Order: sequence, then C-alpha cells, then structure tokens
Amino acid sequence: MLNEKPLLKIMQSGRTVKFYEIHIPHDKLKEAILIPDINPRAQNVLSEHNTHQLIESLKTGQERNCFGQLLPDGRILAWDGSRRTYAARLAEVGLNFSVTTESDISAVDITAVIRKINLQEKQSIYDTALQYQSLKHKYKYTNVELAKAIKVSKGVITKYLKLLDIPACFISIFPVTNELTYRDLVNLLLIKNKLDKLDLNYDNFLEQLDIEIGTPKEVILNKIKISLAALSHNDTDTEDAEDAALKVRFKLTDKHNQTYSCTVNKLTEEKKKKLEIFLNELNQ
Repeated sequence: MLNEKPLLKIMQSGRTVKFYEIHIPHDKLKEAILIPDINPRAQNVLSEHNTHQLIESLKTGQERNCFGQLLPDGRILAWDGSRRTYAARLAEVGLNFSVTTESDISAVDITAVIRKINLQEKQSIYDTALQYQSLKHKYKYTNVELAKAIKVSKGVITKYLKLLDIPACFISIFPVTNELTYRDLVNLLLIKNKLDKLDLNYDNFLEQLDIEIGTPKEVILNKIKISLAALSHNDTDTEDAEDAALKVRFKLTDKHNQTYSCTVNKLTEEKKKKLEIFLNELNQ
C-alpha cells in the first residue's frame, strides 16, 4: 500500500515527480519486482558470494529506499535496487521502495536518478561493459558511434566488450565485483581460454576449488591459478608420456614364410640396441 504523503523529487530535466513509499514483503519480491535493461547491475553475476555483506546488512534494516515505477498491475519496475532485491530474497526480508505512478519519465531522467543514488558505490568494470553492450544493441551503434555518444575512446569500448566473454560464473564467485580491476578481468579471460583448450567445464572447475563465501579476491585468484597450473601440468605430462612411448608397427611381408617388416618411431640409440638384441633372439 502506498504511503499517502508523496515525496517531491526534481528530476534532471527540471520536472517535478511525486514518489510514494511502499513496502514489498519478502514473499512478494520475486513476483512484484521487475528489473529493466536500464538497470546498471549485471543480474547474471549476482550470487551469495557477492551479496553476502548486503544480506547481513538487510537483516538489521534497510538504509535507503530502492527507486522505481509502479506499474498499473501493481508490480514495480525497479530502476535501482536489483542487488538489494536479490539479497533481500536470500535474507528473507522485505524491501522499501520509493515509486512513482507516472509512466512518461524519460530515460535521461531515470539514468540521472540511478547515477545519483549509486554515487556511494562505484560501478564495476563488468557492469560497465554490459551497459556498453546494451546501448549498442538498443541504438544499433557501432563501437565508434557508441564511443562518441558516451564520450569515451573507441579503444575503451573494444577492450571492455571483450571482457563479456568471461563466463558469469567466474565473476559471481568474488565477494565485491567492483574490486575486480581490468587486469583481473583480463586474467580471468585468459583462464577461461585455457579451460577451453583443456576442454574443461567452467562450473565443475570452480566447484572443485571449494571457495567459501567471503573469501578475498586475491585468495580466489591464487586458488584458480594454482589449480589451473596443476591441470595444465597433468595435461603436459600425459602428452609427454604419449610422445615418449615407443611406437612399433609390424607389417606382414611374406605370408608363407611369416616374415614381417618393423617400423619404429621415436627410437633412441639405447632402445635401438635393446630392440636389435630382442629381434636377434627371435630369429635364433
């Protein structure tokens, strides 16, 4: 139920919009909250790992309201608060929203509200990359056009979009997504490529690391590197063993006399002597 007394908020365009407070109980969060594309958070990387602190915080109370639009069917289009919505479901608590019933608010005004709210928390590089991708698809931009529109270099756009090849499960195991530096993300991309080369399943690889919730970034990265190095070493050992194996092929050249020719690959001098002794013994 909406709070009767509205909060008047002046938007970036100068327009005054009425917002009402509403509480969404825990058991209604899943069906009542919609996350639009304009929301800056990457929904596919949300996990208990990177919302653990938020989950614990919400159990003691909500510091500030989420913002959104109240739709005619009673659901809320959440401009802000997707992480808190995810965390609240795990914390088994409800959420307070400040919502407007006005449906013609521009994307510019909505984006400005989100940015102002999120000044307290730096957006992650991965989230930024997803926003770039979303803008490209929405407005059919090329990388050059997007760079011009948002006033960044084409190189930044290209570099960030490449990071989206990182599987979401890699990002979701870190406790604070926005602590992942560009170098960290590039390393994760290289790790992904190595796992592809070894034909290993990403989820299975991460599961065997047994990473506990709250494990620091540096520890996680170190665990991944050590585990991958071990796998790569085992794979190399297998290849070396196969290469070192003595490959002998026998071909029947005279069926009547049961004569064979012998082709040997990768024969060292020592093995050659032993083979000659063995063959001489066979001929005696």
